[in-house]
Amino acid sequence: PRRGRLVVLHDATASAATLAPTLAACAAAGFDVAAPDLPGHGESPGVAPLDGGEPARSRLVEAVAAQLAQALKALPGEGPVTLLGLGAGATLALAIAAHAGTAAPFELRQVIAWQPSCWPDEERAAIVAAFAEVPEVAWHGGHLAHAWIRANDAGLF
Repeated sequence: PRRGRLVVLHDATASAATLAPTLAACAAAGFDVAAPDLPGHGESPGVAPLDGGEPARSRLVEAVAAQLAQALKALPGEGPVTLLGLGAGATLALAIAAHAGTAAPFELRQVIAWQPSCWPDEERAAIVAAFAEVPEVAWHGGHLAHAWIRANDAGLF
């Protein structure tokens, strides 16, 4: 018997392809499974920034919710959806659940958040202060790639 619809959201710097064994096991257990690539990961384009700045978190949540709605069209069956998020995917799943009905054009049964990257503002500030580094300028420009990757990853959280 079918056990329901399950959408799995991968962690940052990963893609849906990294979840292949997990998805196969869930499908074998009777779930109808989908796993879209999060914006800027795998085959998915990133979220366009506003006025050349970083994309707002709300726009990222809207983009992921739209991707989930598209992924659900490919799943058989109807009814509520279970979101399983891993790491940054867990944070996005929680944000989508918080805006269920507005950001998410589907009904949620439950959210399973595995190691979400959520911190209070004070703790986040302490982490940034402890780990944010000013890269040393290199003649070959490698410092620019390093800075871009760090800025891009920071926009996800």
